[in-house]
Amino acid sequence: MLCKKISVIIPAFNAEKYLSRCISSILTQDFINIEVIIVDDGSTDKTFSIAEKYARLDNRVRVYRKINEGVSCARNFALEHVTGDYITFVDSDDYIREHMFSEMMTIAQLFKADLCIGGFDYIFEDNKLPIRCCYKEKFVGGREQFINECFMDLLKGSLINTHCGKIIKSEIIFNNRIEFDQCLNVHEDMLFTLSILKYSQTITVIPTSYYCYWQHSQLKSLNHKYQRNGLMSCIIVANLMINLFIPFVNSNSELYSELRWEIYLKYKNFIGMLYLKSGLSYCECKADVKKWIEELNPNTIPRFKEIITMGSKKDVSLCFLLSNKYYRIYHLINFVYFKMIKDRSE
Repeated sequence: MLCKKISVIIPAFNAEKYLSRCISSILTQDFINIEVIIVDDGSTDKTFSIAEKYARLDNRVRVYRKINEGVSCARNFALEHVTGDYITFVDSDDYIREHMFSEMMTIAQLFKADLCIGGFDYIFEDNKLPIRCCYKEKFVGGREQFINECFMDLLKGSLINTHCGKIIKSEIIFNNRIEFDQCLNVHEDMLFTLSILKYSQTITVIPTSYYCYWQHSQLKSLNHKYQRNGLMSCIIVANLMINLFIPFVNSNSELYSELRWEIYLKYKNFIGMLYLKSGLSYCECKADVKKWIEELNPNTIPRFKEIITMGSKKDVSLCFLLSNKYYRIYHLINFVYFKMIKDRSE
């Protein structure tokens, strides 16, 4: 079997503490036909010099330096320089386990897969026990079969949420002009993954954890900070998930209802936590949500309305178990949303 090449993309910003571990885990893989594209996104520490050192030692490594424009822009920049048949992404503070490339590529090439999905572990800086996210069994099949048999389990298990731990056929990305949305700084990776799924004809899932997500003890991640466009990210991703399902799943089916419920819980929880951690008062949250919904593109409203009206006694009882502020913020979204819809219709 002809050995295809993997392009490994590493966006890096002020990653001097972790970058060597990341690069070493890639260069020591037993699958050697790779190119490693490191994009220094305007770092102010030793990130660039560390990356250059590896480029001098191994001609499979290429390093680019650009002004700081965010991780999505860095990934898109790297995609412009890809020459491999397959693409994978590794964040600069993460690392991968041995045999990831050889085992995933064996499956991907054997079944001519457009997308190969592996599992991952959350590895905690403060030495908490790792948390494994991995599918229960091997899967090989088309998109329709994948959506009906695997998608919900992978969504609940967080395996759809990220673009990492996956190997993607390059032509899927380039033929369909898929890239990371540079206007979003939350859920942009999930949006990218869903776009890949939309165009993948053959998908494989491997029940093995290869990717290690490094979890910082001091919550430095953007996911732990208030993001003004978090609500838009939720709406875009929710719409894409529903649209991905529509051709293959009966809208009256149990699976379709399960999807809507899962999206409802996932994104109302996420939005609620965004505001809870924002430090804004309840009145400020209310004003922010109202302003935000006023800016919504009307084309996004029907589908989002379908999702957000999934509230039930189960949902309400869940909220009462949480803090009063969280409960109020959680249902603030519904209140403001429907008021805006009513005002627009009058």
